[in-house]
Amino acid sequence: MIKTISQNDFINAFDQMGRNTHWSINGLEALYDFLIESEDSNNPMELDVIGLDCEFTEYKTALEAIKDYNGGLYESDEENEDDAREYFRDNTMLIEFEDGIIIQQF
Repeated sequence: MIKTISQNDFINAFDQMGRNTHWSINGLEALYDFLIESEDSNNPMELDVIGLDCEFTEYKTALEAIKDYNGGLYESDEENEDDAREYFRDNTMLIEFEDGIIIQQF
């Protein structure tokens, strides 16, 4: 049985599972939009809040995220937001939204 959920349902599911503490509303909205856009209608997605919370991480900036990877160093070794975003685009899934970014763990 399949239940289609709204963006509000998605955000509330994170809240109910206690997984909303390091997500902003805008971040969860961006993640929801990404998942909806990438969903295959032949293979509907099951909502796994804990799995999504472990697979994706929200950051205010790519420079903040780069500190969690490679000790803050990457190929260009420049501390530039655009370079840091490019690093993540080259190495994982990068979801960009107005207030930050979301990266898929790698």
